[in-house]
Amino acid sequence: MPEWRRLSGAAWLALAAGLLGACPGDPAHPATGHGVRAPACLGVNIGQVGNRPSQSPFLDLVKQAPDWNLFEGGPPVPVDAQGWPTSIPPGARAGFAVNAPRRGRFVATFEGDGDIAVRSGGRLSRPSRGRVEVELDGGPAVFELVRTNPRDPLRSLSIVPAEFEHSHRERVFDPDFLELARPFGVLRFHDWLRVVDSELAHWRDRPKPDDFSQGTSKGAAVEYAIDLCNRLGADCWLNVPHMADDEYVEELARLVRDRLRPSLRVYVEYSNEVWNYAHGDWCERAGEALGMPREWDTRLRYQAHRSLEVFRIFERVLGTGTGTGTGRLVRVLASQAARHRAEVLVEWEGAYREADALAIAPYFCEDAARDLGASQIERLGPAALADRCLEDVENLRGRVRALRALADRRGLSLVGYEGGQSLVASAALQDDATVQGVLDEANRLPQMGLAYGRLFRLWSEEGGSLLALYKLVYSPTKWGRWGLVETLSEPAGMAPKYRAALEFIRNEPRQCTERH
Repeated sequence: MPEWRRLSGAAWLALAAGLLGACPGDPAHPATGHGVRAPACLGVNIGQVGNRPSQSPFLDLVKQAPDWNLFEGGPPVPVDAQGWPTSIPPGARAGFAVNAPRRGRFVATFEGDGDIAVRSGGRLSRPSRGRVEVELDGGPAVFELVRTNPRDPLRSLSIVPAEFEHSHRERVFDPDFLELARPFGVLRFHDWLRVVDSELAHWRDRPKPDDFSQGTSKGAAVEYAIDLCNRLGADCWLNVPHMADDEYVEELARLVRDRLRPSLRVYVEYSNEVWNYAHGDWCERAGEALGMPREWDTRLRYQAHRSLEVFRIFERVLGTGTGTGTGRLVRVLASQAARHRAEVLVEWEGAYREADALAIAPYFCEDAARDLGASQIERLGPAALADRCLEDVENLRGRVRALRALADRRGLSLVGYEGGQSLVASAALQDDATVQGVLDEANRLPQMGLAYGRLFRLWSEEGGSLLALYKLVYSPTKWGRWGLVETLSEPAGMAPKYRAALEFIRNEPRQCTERH
């Protein structure tokens, strides 16, 4: 791990001032048809809320909790409509795990009659009714509800840094998280909403801001996503769950209309990567039920069909113009970076006529380690692997150019819903600690920052507009090294990939200009 240094507040403000990335129309790439060309600017994907991810977007640590059934064995813990335990049955234990972004003094406050304890990762001090001071070590911590009065159950529990005890409800978000997200012009929330494995079909079942946590399997509330965009002046990219009914879509559109600042745009995408996972299988079956051809691309045809229905609902509710440069709504068709698949998507039912953007995911470095054995990876070492990633960026050019040509032909902007490096070992080596360590270190080297800079230039040269990097905060795992930074406590100014993003925004004022 390289040595990190935190930027001072003044240095950060000097670096970030004026860098918020709007995507205005680009005279070098005029609109064709209804699509509006926008110069390259950078957005970022915001990860899911939970006790395992490295990001802690909220000041209140309780908002990370997955549920109260942390301890195995015994009966489940009954909860009320907001998720607070109503009692602790005999033989049951109620508790949850959180990930404190830093060590120090926290304060737990609550309503009702009950007691909590810290089982690991810290210690309680100075307990009093409704308020407990907590010293946390930073990192994983386990809390247990040791007693609750069924007639007046413990509820409205918050665990916040001591300095924010009286302001966390107004501030909501961790200041370090806000600083990291501030430079990006668009925030995409598919992980935040847990769209991939979503079971949401009805608006009444969605996660709500007053739920005990935002880290449950239902995902975090859309309201908080919108509030984050409002706070930062960033456009908001929302993904509609694949099973969401029309009422869900209409209520979502109403929420955007009434809550998102009028000067900000909403990017709307149906589901996420329907060519993957169980939700894609669901889309395939839904397409077959509508009589679509039973072929490899049925799910893409259904994606186009349902996207049009979603777009029309948003248009009716928002009642504004469309287009990436002229209106509040940006209608997104997201495809694999394979031309024939993208063609199926945009052509089916003439979907391109009612869309504004074709979205792809320009990833590089996918094969740098995947086809290598353990001895080869160890012999190459981190520097050589990072060099491979740097060299691999250029291989994206042909695919991006071909898809830009398709977008041009159909009057669409070309945007990136995700993008970055994809440095992952083969499945056989996923549990090899030595191999994973080599890949982790390669991800931290300056060459990786150079690779990101090269990606941004290529994307801009080939006429790509918005590129939403994947993703803001994520600690390396065997599944990937996706984060621009690894933790909130990592100084952003020393993280190569994050620094490359800031430098692109700062040095390309034509591409990313200050927001209104």
